[in-house]
Amino acid sequence: MRIFAFYCVFFGACLFALPTHANNKSKHIADYNMSVELDPVTKKITGTQLITWRNDSQDHVGDLWFHLYMNAFKNEKSTFMREWAKGRLGSFTPRMKDGHWGWTQVKKLQIVGGKDITKDIRFVQPDDQNKDDQTVIRVKLPSPVPPGGTIKLRTQFVTRLPRAFARSGYRGDYFFVGQWYPKLGVYEKAGVRGAKKGRWNCHQYHATSEYYADFGAYKVDITVPNSYIVGATGTQFTSKKHPKRPVTTHTFTQKDVHDFAWTAYKHYRKFVRIFKADRDVSLKERKAVAKRLGLPLSKVKLNDVKMIFLMQPYHVHLLERHVDALKQSLKLYGLWYGPYPYKVVTLVDPAWEGSERGFAGMEYATLFTAGTRWFVHPEQRGIEKLIVHEFGHQFFQGMLATNEFEEPWLDEGINTYTDIKIMSKLYPRSQIIPRFLHLPMSFFSIKNDPLGMARVGHLALSPKLDRLSRAAWKFYSPVSYAKQSYAKTGLVLQTLERVIGPQKMARGMRLYADTWRYKHPYAKNFQDAINKAAGKDMTPFFKQFVHGTNVLDYGIGLLRSHKRKKKYRGVFDASKPPKALVKKPKKRPAVRKPTKKKVIQTTIDLSKKKTKKKKEKVIYDSDVLVRRYGEAVWPVEIEFTFADGKKLRKTWDGKYRWKRFSFSGPSRLISAQVDPERKLLLDINYANNSRTLKPKARPQVSWSLRLLFIVQNILQFMTSFLG
Repeated sequence: MRIFAFYCVFFGACLFALPTHANNKSKHIADYNMSVELDPVTKKITGTQLITWRNDSQDHVGDLWFHLYMNAFKNEKSTFMREWAKGRLGSFTPRMKDGHWGWTQVKKLQIVGGKDITKDIRFVQPDDQNKDDQTVIRVKLPSPVPPGGTIKLRTQFVTRLPRAFARSGYRGDYFFVGQWYPKLGVYEKAGVRGAKKGRWNCHQYHATSEYYADFGAYKVDITVPNSYIVGATGTQFTSKKHPKRPVTTHTFTQKDVHDFAWTAYKHYRKFVRIFKADRDVSLKERKAVAKRLGLPLSKVKLNDVKMIFLMQPYHVHLLERHVDALKQSLKLYGLWYGPYPYKVVTLVDPAWEGSERGFAGMEYATLFTAGTRWFVHPEQRGIEKLIVHEFGHQFFQGMLATNEFEEPWLDEGINTYTDIKIMSKLYPRSQIIPRFLHLPMSFFSIKNDPLGMARVGHLALSPKLDRLSRAAWKFYSPVSYAKQSYAKTGLVLQTLERVIGPQKMARGMRLYADTWRYKHPYAKNFQDAINKAAGKDMTPFFKQFVHGTNVLDYGIGLLRSHKRKKKYRGVFDASKPPKALVKKPKKRPAVRKPTKKKVIQTTIDLSKKKTKKKKEKVIYDSDVLVRRYGEAVWPVEIEFTFADGKKLRKTWDGKYRWKRFSFSGPSRLISAQVDPERKLLLDINYANNSRTLKPKARPQVSWSLRLLFIVQNILQFMTSFLG
C-alpha cells in the first residue's frame, strides 16, 4: 500500500481571492482535488485532499463544518446504528461482526500557507446531542473568511470501508465507495432555502437520511491494483500504470457536481454505448414536447452522452434491457426537464451480495447503481423502473440540489412522480411476479399498475401519521418515511396534475427545473413554479397535502329514487281538496243475472282509428347525500346516472360535512359516483365513492373467483413440496 508522501512546504497566508469560473454552469463553492489509494486486503483508503472553499455570503465565516459519513459504521453507538438497531428498519438490521466496521479519520488538516488546525477539530451533534456520534466535525478558523473570500485546506485522511452495507462498502473483492471522504457541509447565506441569516447546514448521518452539498469541481486520482476495473463520477482523464508497483492510477474529473463516488471490482464486464440525440429522439417527439411546454424547438434539443455499463458477468445477458432503459431515461427526462449536461453517465450493476445490502439502487453524480437478478421475466420490469428512478436523481437532487436531510420528498417524491409517468408510457404490460427461493412464480403474476402500486404504498401505514415536509430522521418509522417521501408524494403530484391539467403541470415542472438547476431549491420554490404555471394560487393544496396530515375521503352516503305519488293521505286545508288527493270509496260490482248469448251481426268501420287511452306521466324523485369522511377539503365532482342513459355532473366545494342533491324527472336515478375521473388519487377509500340503486354482484364475484384461484395455486404449490 502506498505510503503518504511528505507534503510540499506550505507557503504564504490564507488566500482570499475569489477566482472567476467563466465556463462553469454552476457557482463553484467547494472544489476537491484528491489523490487516494485502495488496499483491497485491509479495506482501507488512504488519501490527501486540496479543498477550496469560497464564501458566497456577506458574512464573515469563522468556522468550517464537515461530514465524516463513514463514522456512522464505526460502532453501535453512532446515531445511524442506534436508529437502525431500534428496529427502525426491521428485518434489515445488519449483522456487523468484528472486522466489518468502517470509519474515517482525519490525520491532518492544515490551511494552505498557514496554521495546522488539526487540534481544533471537534465532533458535534447538531441533531440529537449523541456524544458518541462522530459523523460531523467543526473546526474553528484562526481568522474568519471574509465575504467573497476563499480558503484552501490540505488534509490527510484514512477511510476504512465497512462490509457491504447501506450504500457503501465491500464484499470480497467488490468495492463500492460512496460518502467516503471529509466533505464540507453547506453554508446557507441569508435567503437560501428561507434562511434569515447565514448558517451552516451539516446534519448527522441518520438511518433514513441522505445528503446535501455545494457544487464544485472534482479531480480525483484513484490508485488500485492492476487487475481492478474502476468506474467513477465524471470522465476518465488518464490511466497510468506504476513503473515499479502492480498498481494503476485512474484520474477522473468532473465540474458542476456536488459529490464523487467510485467502484472497483476485478470481474466487471465493461460496455460502452452512445446516446445519439439526433438518432434516438425524433423531430416529431421534440415538436410535441415543445408545443406542450410552450418552448421553442431549440430548448428541447438534447446532447449526445457516453453510456458506460459495468455489468456482473452473470448479468451480461440483460445488458440490452439496461441500455434501452437508460436511453429512454436520457430522452424523457431530457425532453421534459432539460438536457442532461454531462458527457458521460455510468450504470453500475453491483455484485449480488451488494444488491441485497443497501446499494442495489443508489445515485451519485453521473454514476448510479441498479441491481438485478440472473433470471428476470420479460414482462417483469423492475430493473427498468430502478434504472429510470435512479437516473432521475441526476436531475432531482443532482442538478436541483435540494436538502435530502430536511426535505426528502423534493427528490424521492418528484422522481417517483416522474417514473410513474415513464413506466406507464413505456411498459404498460409490465407484470409483478413474486419469488420463492429466488425463483419467479409467474402463475401468481398480476398487472403492474404504477399508480395502483403507489396507492398501496400510500395506504401501507396510517395515512395521517406524518406529513411530507418533515426531516428524514423525524418520521414515525422507515416505513412512514418511505411511504411519504416516495409513494404519497408521487400520488400528491399525480393528483396535482389532474387538478390543474397535464399541460400546466408539465410547464410548472419545466419552469422549476430550469430556474433552479445548479442551485439549492426548497418547497416554496417548487410551489411558486407550480402557481405560476397554473395561473392561480395552489397554497390550499400544498398546505393540506404537503404540509398537513389530513386525509382525503369523499363518498356517497345515501342514494334513493322513487315514483312520485298520485294520491296523498292526510288532512288538507283547501276548501275543496284536489280530486287526485281525495280517496273515493270503492264501488261494489253489480250482480248480473245470467242471460242467453245472442249473435249480433254488425259492420266495423276500419277507417275510424281507435282512440288510445292517454298514458299517465311518471315522475321520479331522487336524492343523493354526498359526504366528506376525511378532514381534507377539496372541490369534488359527482356524476349522476339515470335509467334512460342520461348523465349529469355537478361540482361540490366539499367544505361542509355533507351535501344533498335532489332531482325530479321522468327517469329513475340509478347510480352516483364521486370523482368519476379519479382525479383525487389521494382518496383513501375508493369503495365508498359510488353507489347504485341495485348493488351489482359482479365485482364481488370477480374478486371471490380471483381469491379462490390464488388459494388453489398456493395449495397446489405447497402440495408439490409436502406430498
